[in-house]
Amino acid sequence: MKKIFLILTFLLLNTIIVSAVTISEKEVRISINDDGSSDWYVKLVYPNPVEMSNIFVLADVSFVSVYANDKKLDCSINTQSLGTSIICNNVNSSEIEYKFKIYGLVERRNNMYIFSYSFPTPNIVKKFDLTVKLPIGAVIADKNEISHLGLEPFTPSDGTEGTDGRQIFVKWLFENPELGKSIDVSVIYEKPFMAFPFVSNLIFIIGVLVVVVTGLGFYIYRRSSVEKVLPILDKPEREVMKIILRDRKNINQKKIVKEVGYSKAKVSRIVKSLEQRGLITVERRGRTNIISLKKKI
Repeated sequence: MKKIFLILTFLLLNTIIVSAVTISEKEVRISINDDGSSDWYVKLVYPNPVEMSNIFVLADVSFVSVYANDKKLDCSINTQSLGTSIICNNVNSSEIEYKFKIYGLVERRNNMYIFSYSFPTPNIVKKFDLTVKLPIGAVIADKNEISHLGLEPFTPSDGTEGTDGRQIFVKWLFENPELGKSIDVSVIYEKPFMAFPFVSNLIFIIGVLVVVVTGLGFYIYRRSSVEKVLPILDKPEREVMKIILRDRKNINQKKIVKEVGYSKAKVSRIVKSLEQRGLITVERRGRTNIISLKKKI
């Protein structure tokens, strides 16, 4: 009752006349973020097009945008000690969509998080559809763990718990909510995976190690496979193969000529022989060849 009195006082002091027009449908979707902020989507559907639409939010809001007929509206945002009113004129539509962000609606208690909000009902609303989505990875608190505190996982308790595959949510449907009576909503949740941020880092490190070890093992296997073939090669071929093995990557044929001390023609014959034996691959680039170990020996 105290909240209702404060809200009405605020409206009167700011000479805001709440329209008595009926709202056919009010849809509110709230998505809670990891940092405790929440992204709001509010859709109001009137029986007929209206010139003015407004909502009052019991919190400071930011990043406000309002749309009607796929057109962004120019609305006034008035922030006071009790909350924020968003007033839009020249609407000329029966459907208005509000989007904004709110901070400070989530309270942390030990390893639990409590989202709570009180929805005022200054207008006649035929249908009020409300959905609260938890952060990714968060779960509804276990009733057995909080029952001794006299708490419920969510209130009103007739809400429906579900998931969209990524986020768990609680959904309520209020038919003809009582005019002037606030609807108090709360959700208690926990973040078992997010409570240990090192887990995700550990998984990442393990993944990197697996890739490195796999690559190193593959390289060692390839190298040992080639080294087993070296004894059957003649001396010039072995000299060239040792250079290729040492560099561990693609090597320019000109570099081999310079290091091995053979003529270009002789190195070309050796490279061609090694390619025919299936030990190396040769790729022509400009006026030289790029040589690498063959993936499959």
